[in-house]
Amino acid sequence: MTAVVSFQDVNGIPDVAGVTDGTHIRLVNLVAGERDYINKTGFPSVQRQIVVDDRILIPDAFVGWPGSTHDARALRNSPLYEKAENNQILRREFLVGDSAFPLKIWLQTLFRDNGHLTAQQRRYTRAISGVKQTVERAIGHLKGRFRRLTALMLKKYVILLWQHVYCITCVF
Repeated sequence: MTAVVSFQDVNGIPDVAGVTDGTHIRLVNLVAGERDYINKTGFPSVQRQIVVDDRILIPDAFVGWPGSTHDARALRNSPLYEKAENNQILRREFLVGDSAFPLKIWLQTLFRDNGHLTAQQRRYTRAISGVKQTVERAIGHLKGRFRRLTALMLKKYVILLWQHVYCITCVF
């Protein structure tokens, strides 16, 4: 069964190929006191963006932007964004992301609930929220299985090395 069919069977939303979200890898120390790595909650981190399918497998991951970087900016600078914008992937199907991401033909997001949503918008947001739980589970499994993904000791070369290590963990 493909991810598109499985997501539709479970949540009733057709053409969902996967779910994306960003999360952080805590940095134990900073290289040369780089303030860009301090995220909005006040601790140093590196951005990690993943896409998961219906089986909680990770077909795409992107790591390395400083923690202060907004999820949308990290996405715009990822290979996934470039491929999707150039119609190299996701031609008929789309990804689901939260409202931190830009709304695109290939990326559907939640409506921001400011108290003025229509009944149809609330139903859509509930259905999309159900799909989004897949990526939240995947992030939890990653952090539980690979404890190194929760905190990282930095050295000068670690960001480039980390991208390779992270890709290796996605294979397992």
